[in-house]
Amino acid sequence: MQINNNFQKNANMSMAARLLWRYPGISRIDIAKKLGVYRSTISNIINALVETGVVLESRKENCSSLGGRKPLQLELNPDFGCVAGIELQPSGYTAVITDFTGVVRASRSGPLPEGSFEQLPVKIMEDLEADIRSVGLAPLAVCMGLPGIIDACGGTVIRSEIFNARNVAFPRNTAARFGVPFHIENEANCIAWYELLRNREQECRSLICVNTEYTRDASRFSSCNGLAVGVGVALDGRVYGGSRFAAGEFVSYRWSGNMAGQGNFRVPPGDSRLGPPVLDGWISELFESLVPVVSVFDPHAVIVHGELARHRDDVQRVLERDVPRFGDILKRNDCGLVFSDGDPRSVAIGAAHMFLMRLFSLPVMDGIGHECQNWDEVISCARRAGMGAKN
Repeated sequence: MQINNNFQKNANMSMAARLLWRYPGISRIDIAKKLGVYRSTISNIINALVETGVVLESRKENCSSLGGRKPLQLELNPDFGCVAGIELQPSGYTAVITDFTGVVRASRSGPLPEGSFEQLPVKIMEDLEADIRSVGLAPLAVCMGLPGIIDACGGTVIRSEIFNARNVAFPRNTAARFGVPFHIENEANCIAWYELLRNREQECRSLICVNTEYTRDASRFSSCNGLAVGVGVALDGRVYGGSRFAAGEFVSYRWSGNMAGQGNFRVPPGDSRLGPPVLDGWISELFESLVPVVSVFDPHAVIVHGELARHRDDVQRVLERDVPRFGDILKRNDCGLVFSDGDPRSVAIGAAHMFLMRLFSLPVMDGIGHECQNWDEVISCARRAGMGAKN
């Protein structure tokens, strides 16, 4: 019974917080209507969120034309706490600190610190400590995105070729210096979380996010370089990781089991240029491979990030000339092709958004998929830091 009570409590708080996140200024009455529950039930939930400092309430000036007072408007408290998001690449790291509504308050980037792969998160957090202090909000979580097959629930890097890492488990107390949980996720999935938040007002809840990278130099972790593709799949507002966390691990239609890499596209040895015919071949093979993906998943949009987002004119040219089927499937499914805004922090921001969006999602009872966050733990983190509580 206690488990059911805790589940219902978390579900109620998440449903209310999600509406506040999507519709700032909404009233108790409107929340009750949207959720189809009694107003008294919503009042109890909102009162608890106000009491803990998660929600702010205010009344706009004076009355309506009918003479009555306007209802209290509700919104998430951006100063309730902050989340650190980190992107880890062999060439360096990018980090952001967001407030409780996902707005970036601070960011930084730099080379990877010295040390083993397992030591990197803790060492990067040492750099972030001053940023978190300057933001002045209670830390709630640290989240990191990186290339590879990632068990996001278990905190394990199952395989990351570019970091030459296999079965590396990061304990949840990795962020113990801040007294908060530590989460990891695949970088393309972080981009999907990023796009879900950016597109929440357009009701774009199913997306195919294609992250394209051109790694020019080997690193101290691996000699891997060249062209790479990762795909983040968002279905009905949730990022899909797959039964073995490998959803979105791309291989092209030309790939075979005895082939190194993801397909037939590669930069010739000793040639660092990314121009025709290498670029054209990469675009053609990638988007030909995405035709059945769009057909099967029926997304609202395919969103291109990374290297190919900087070559949008080339992408359009090659698609029209060599891959007309891709345009045909977009038209048939009423699906858009979108190029990213080019924010180099998108993976780091998406890692932070992942935490918030899981917090604002319904808990998963069957254990399948990504875990949701526990409100008691989050509120406890804010209180331990002496912030987030209502004055």
